[in-house]
Amino acid sequence: MRIGKDQEALQETNGVMKQRQTPHAELKDYSLAHQVSIEWDLSKEAERERIFLLRIDDYEVLLDYEEFRKASRFI
Repeated sequence: MRIGKDQEALQETNGVMKQRQTPHAELKDYSLAHQVSIEWDLSKEAERERIFLLRIDDYEVLLDYEEFRKASRFI
């Protein structure tokens, strides 16, 4: 499946150095229908366990980074 990218409608995300300074990042939704972001440094325990928050519009889920990384290695 190919997804067309309307370059005018997509804003550039912050570079890695800027994102590292803040504990969150906005992600591009190529369907242009949703607001997507991730947050980290939620607490000391979450930091130790590498848990991050994924937010899509009004939905929030807590994910394990290592599990997410393993699941996404085939993308």
